[in-house]
Amino acid sequence: MGAFRKGAEWYAEDQGLELTVTDGEFDSAKQINDAKRLVRQDVDAILTSPVQSDAAVTMVEEANAENIPVFTANSTAATSEVPMFTAFGNQDAANSAAGVMANRLEERYGSPEGRVVEVLLPQDTETFVQRHEGFVSGMEEYDDIEIIAQLEYDQTQEDAANKISTQLQRDDDFDALYCPDLLSGLASMSAFENEGVKEPIGNEGHITTVGLDAGPNTLNAIRNDYFDAAIDQPNLFYAHHDEVHC
Repeated sequence: MGAFRKGAEWYAEDQGLELTVTDGEFDSAKQINDAKRLVRQDVDAILTSPVQSDAAVTMVEEANAENIPVFTANSTAATSEVPMFTAFGNQDAANSAAGVMANRLEERYGSPEGRVVEVLLPQDTETFVQRHEGFVSGMEEYDDIEIIAQLEYDQTQEDAANKISTQLQRDDDFDALYCPDLLSGLASMSAFENEGVKEPIGNEGHITTVGLDAGPNTLNAIRNDYFDAAIDQPNLFYAHHDEVHC
């Protein structure tokens, strides 16, 4: 979200657009209220990344009633009234993550096999559904890879770390972990460290970890061989491609 915002600010300055930024704080109710205030301020357009696809329909309908178009990026509203949606292929990326994980497991065991734990984002947003379904469908291509647990978390790093730690305490007999976003990826490293299982690639006990999204801490973990791979998205360009901002 920080990169998304910074990209919008750079592009707005370059194009001479007046940009007002609000922080929905991953709360759909606050996001909708923020949009209502922007409508009252008579903005020309709204660009948003909805927290919940269904809830965001209200935002779109109320803005459209005042002839204010709502553009979406990263995630979208569950309505056809959005004139433009910009994102990367979340389902394809998750499917690719499954392929990378299978390759890493094959390197370890000589064939793609193992027990996998999936961290699961709330399934109330199209983006999050795609990041789950793409991974699961990718794993189904490998007969000897089994997803043994799915850990749904509330989009806070603390909760993700707690869920991963609880899984390790309950059953640490798994070979790989899939993290569908940046926060869960960061949480995996802290959970592994807290539970004493943070081992680099090649060491006995290493948990193959593959995720979507990356940041400085993720890249450091990759360089140090603790995090196997991350598939990142070009979110600096999302606001640029939509071209109209609140």
